Amino acid sequence: AALVAEVMPDRARPFAAALLQTAAAIGPVLAGTANLALAGQSWKWLFLVGVAPALLTVVIRSKVREPERWQSKGVEVRKATETVRELFRQTPWRRHAIVAMILGVVGIAGAGNVAFWLPNLVKESLPNAEKAVVDASVSYATYTLHLGTLLGVFAFPLLCQRIGRKASFALFFVLSPLATVLALQGSLDYTKLLWMAPIMAFFAIGLSAGYGLYFPELFPTRLRATGCGLAYNTARIFYAPIPWLTGLVIGASKGSPSHGVALAAMVYIVGLLALPFAPETKGKPLPD
Repeated sequence: AALVAEVMPDRARPFAAALLQTAAAIGPVLAGTANLALAGQSWKWLFLVGVAPALLTVVIRSKVREPERWQSKGVEVRKATETVRELFRQTPWRRHAIVAMILGVVGIAGAGNVAFWLPNLVKESLPNAEKAVVDASVSYATYTLHLGTLLGVFAFPLLCQRIGRKASFALFFVLSPLATVLALQGSLDYTKLLWMAPIMAFFAIGLSAGYGLYFPELFPTRLRATGCGLAYNTARIFYAPIPWLTGLVIGASKGSPSHGVALAAMVYIVGLLALPFAPETKGKPLPD
């Protein structure tokens, strides 16, 4: 995100953030296709297919060069610990980092909540179906889910340009849990899930495009990669126990995934509480 933000002109950064985040839709769709193609085969073959993107990153890494903005500032390559210390030593950057980490936890938890438990929701909606039917149905549900993701990741940066970053996050933090609860209330059937999955993903995963746009705007050039990386990866660390906690809720509700997923969607309340402390960056250039 930091690299893309630094090589793009300000007017193009929203579209670049959206394009970057389309991977959140394209990757799972390819995985769903592989699942259909390898139906009935060992899960190990799916993991082998997953090696291909990893090999691609090696090629990309060999071709990427440091952005001109970074080079023009004469930023020295320092130890990660030194950069992190500087980030938390200065008040504005420390506050921005903490806010970004909280927003990151909320976004990753919300997006993961929908995508991670989708196979379980499909099984709940098809209680009497055979395993082969359920497996194929998971792939079809993945397609519809990430149609919503694709639309959401393009819509969110555009919304940020119209009403601002904070207002956009606030709107999606409210609508995402509402969409999830509406989708999962009452008895869950597969047709309803197919229709509601893209709506849930539009809000829950679509807002992730805002991080690629917003996080780089919170930090100066010398701290941008560290600040963005810390926000993303700290969020993943704190997200780690959430599926386990959701599983406990599912177990307590007699094995109903829809109850656990609906309750986990309340994590967006934390994001709403953090937003008043977030700076508005609409219309401002990247800080140097």
